[in-house]
Amino acid sequence: MARAPKKVVAAKKAPKTKVVKKEKAPKKKAAEPKKGIKAAAKAPAVKKAVAPPVLAKKASSVKKAAEPVPAPVLTKAPSLTAKKSSSKGGKTLDLCLLLDCTGSMSSWIQRSKDTLHEIIDTVKAANPGLTIRVCFVGYRDVKDTPRFSIQEFSENIAEVKKFISSVGASGGGDFPEDVQGGFHKALAMDWEENSIKTAFHIFDAPGHGKDLCPGGGDDYPGGSPDGYKIQDQMLEFARKKINFTCVKVNDSCNAMIKIMTESYAAGGMNLNITDLSNACKNKSQAEVTKDFVTAATSYIISVSGGADGKPGKGGAGAAKKIVRKNKPLWDSTKIAVGQWLSQTQYYHVTAVDGNRVTVENQWGNMMHVSKDIIEKMDSGNHFEKEVGMNMTTLADLIETLSDTIFQVNFRKQPNREDAEELLKAAKFGDLKDKAKLTALAKSIIEGEPCNMICHLVKAENHLGRSTVIDLTAKTENKFRQIDHRTIDSIIFRNVKYSLKKGAKKVEEEEKKKDEPKWDSKKLAVGNWFSGTSYFKIVRIDGDEVVTSSDGKSVTVSKDICEYEMHNSSVYSKEEKMALTKVVKVLKDAHSSVLQVAFNCKTDDKQVQEKLSACTEQEFKNAKQLAQELLLGRESVLTGRLSTSENNKLGRSLFRAFDGSPFAQIDHRTIRWLILKDIKYIVQ
Repeated sequence: MARAPKKVVAAKKAPKTKVVKKEKAPKKKAAEPKKGIKAAAKAPAVKKAVAPPVLAKKASSVKKAAEPVPAPVLTKAPSLTAKKSSSKGGKTLDLCLLLDCTGSMSSWIQRSKDTLHEIIDTVKAANPGLTIRVCFVGYRDVKDTPRFSIQEFSENIAEVKKFISSVGASGGGDFPEDVQGGFHKALAMDWEENSIKTAFHIFDAPGHGKDLCPGGGDDYPGGSPDGYKIQDQMLEFARKKINFTCVKVNDSCNAMIKIMTESYAAGGMNLNITDLSNACKNKSQAEVTKDFVTAATSYIISVSGGADGKPGKGGAGAAKKIVRKNKPLWDSTKIAVGQWLSQTQYYHVTAVDGNRVTVENQWGNMMHVSKDIIEKMDSGNHFEKEVGMNMTTLADLIETLSDTIFQVNFRKQPNREDAEELLKAAKFGDLKDKAKLTALAKSIIEGEPCNMICHLVKAENHLGRSTVIDLTAKTENKFRQIDHRTIDSIIFRNVKYSLKKGAKKVEEEEKKKDEPKWDSKKLAVGNWFSGTSYFKIVRIDGDEVVTSSDGKSVTVSKDICEYEMHNSSVYSKEEKMALTKVVKVLKDAHSSVLQVAFNCKTDDKQVQEKLSACTEQEFKNAKQLAQELLLGRESVLTGRLSTSENNKLGRSLFRAFDGSPFAQIDHRTIRWLILKDIKYIVQ
């Protein structure tokens, strides 16, 4: 964009560009299981959380799923050499700040300087053994002087801040800027070979070329006058495993961001986009700065992992080796690109230190996650309001709980031993006192009050009970049964539902996508949270699996995939059963990824095509032909269940991961279903 010239310190070295992205750490080593639901600047996740997923609302589970990322084939990219790690024993994080330094970007130059220490301190707190090096690459336009302002990688953050302070916002002639020149400088920086590499690109104008800047006003519509192609450069960023984040401050660069996203995906990585365009228009400078810091710290923590620097979902640093007691959930020798995986996690908070939260999940993995990831998960402890429900509506609510964590307060069934103890503690004279007599009788028949943090396995309303997993149980067997008649209250998705006579059902309020699901000021040690994430396999590198989750690139070990995730495509056995039983299996799928084959509803066009192709002999067999004409073509959907009508003649709504976002399937058209390593075939 056109800007009034100002003096700027000239650069002596080639800068580089880069943005944080969720990707594996450089060493090709199977990562310890580490989870998170949300990527920074999102949640959920997680975010987003892992991005943490949105769970079900009605008779079955509903969750948000990650969308597939296209992987177009692109051209070659320049190859560069990298410096070997100089850190002794620990891991190094290389962070490159890549800024458009033309006239309109002065506030962002100042913001980068002002927030650098805060970002680095927060990341270090979450990763005590991490060495952090920072470099700065400022670019302007092709004819500006100086064209670049460059600070090499340095562990001296004060030195980098001082350099940024000396950089002025100036230059800019036509609308686009020399983005490709900045990327070239960034790729040429002195990256350590085995470091965790991240880059933040902050800009308000696209690069040269009619593909990047289709609106005109470009002195170089043919592209960079130096011949640099942004497609090749993004592919090289991906090849070098540099996690790249775009900080979007307006909508003028959408065409360029689309090309960057596709090119980066071709290298097996997903571009992280921190969209602050609305914040820049509607919020104060201080609020924009806060949003930027939160996004930056959360995402850097997520890609840098723990003190050991190992990659893992959500960037959590594993604190101990997990000995696998359970069997693999599926045969990992059948793993393939394009398959979808799902993972539901339950976090128990063991420590809170500012933005860093230490948690243990249900497999015993200890890890650090950023606070914003936890905010996008469902809480088993917190609630903002209390709602009264009668027993019927409470039983209906239980059927919708699915895999989501909840807290239930109930009373144990009374037994002879407890009644005996109460009678021994009472006095015979109490029987003459009506108030004491009433209290004694009530305590004998009500049973001992109990509290449990759990998730649903199966609701059996016809029997008036539910089977749950008690997440707080110390025993190996965590299955428990709860009699619905003994329930006093349930805490579920930030609401406390209490049993009250005459109460009516209240519809749950929908939370906005990026809103915390509970009051994070109430976070405390001992809290429990849950979330489900979905992953599409993009690339397999030995024991490391590169996936796409909620638009972010996440690298996990194959060990995590086979022991902690369900696969939508792989199965080890087949079971033939009646349609009613297959529908029952489907209803209990909860949030797990699945694959279902069904016959689509036919239309007159399909009938015409079949009739045109049939032979005279086939035409004479009217009974068989009529059946085929009405059957419809077979289709296969990969996704997860949204809602289901629990009967043979009903239907189910699915969240599809490929193609249209939602699909409704008539149960009578189902042919087979793959769920949790079993293929169920309708007979």
